[in-house]
Amino acid sequence: MIHVSRPRKAPQAFLDAAREEMKQVVPLFRRAGGGKPKFAFRAYRTPELVRILEQLFFKKCAYCEGNYAATGYVEVEHYRPKSLYYWLAADWCNLLPSCKRCNNGKLSKFPLLDPRKQARRRGDEKRETPLLLDPCDPARTRRPERHLTFSLEDGTIQAVEMRGQPSAIGMASIEVYRLARPDLSQLRRDWAIRVKAQLRFCKLARRAGTAAEREAAYRGLKDLLEPTQPFRALTLAILRQSGVRTAGSG
Repeated sequence: MIHVSRPRKAPQAFLDAAREEMKQVVPLFRRAGGGKPKFAFRAYRTPELVRILEQLFFKKCAYCEGNYAATGYVEVEHYRPKSLYYWLAADWCNLLPSCKRCNNGKLSKFPLLDPRKQARRRGDEKRETPLLLDPCDPARTRRPERHLTFSLEDGTIQAVEMRGQPSAIGMASIEVYRLARPDLSQLRRDWAIRVKAQLRFCKLARRAGTAAEREAAYRGLKDLLEPTQPFRALTLAILRQSGVRTAGSG
C-alpha cells in the first residue's frame, strides 16, 4: 500500500448521482432508528467515478497494489463500510478501487481503537481512531509507510515496530485486507527478486560498466519505480533499505 493524494473535486456526474441518492437514503435510515433497511446503493458505481479512481491508482488495488486490469476488474470499495456508515455510501473521500480478493477480505470489517466511539451519524467519525489504513489519508502519521514495511530478503509484509511493539494499525490492515495471503506474498517475493537483481546490475554498471550500460541499468531501475508498476511501496522499501535515495515515496 502506498499513499495517493486524492483530488479535492469529484466527477460531477458522480456528485449529481450521490446527491440524488442521499435524498432517499438519509430519511430511510433515520426512520429505521438504528435498523438496517434494504437499499440498492448505486451512486458509487457511476462510470465517471470508476474511471477517475482507476486513473488515480493506475488500475491497481488501493490496498495490495496488485494490477487487476489484466486478470479481473475493479471493485469500488468503501473504506468505512456502507452497511455501518450509510451516510458515506456516496462520499468521494470514502471510496477506493480494490481488487476482488482484498474487498472480499475486508467486507464490512472496520476495527477501531475504541469500538465504543463508532459513529452513528455524520460527523461523529471525527471521534474514531480507525485501525485500518486509508491510502488517501492526508495525515502523515497515518501514511502506509509509517505502519507497513517489507522484508529485504523476500518481500514479506510486516507491521512497523513502534516502541518495541508492532504497529496496531499495521497489523490490523495486514489482517483485514489479507495482505499476507500466500499468492500475493509469492508475487511480492518474485517482484523483490527482480528489484534486487536490477540493483545489482546498477552497482556493477556503476563500478565497471560503460556509459551505455550505466544508462541502461538506471533506466531499468527507473522503470520499476513507475507508478503503473505493481508493488511500488515494496520497491521503495527495498531501495531505502539498500541506501538508495529516491525522489519521494508518494
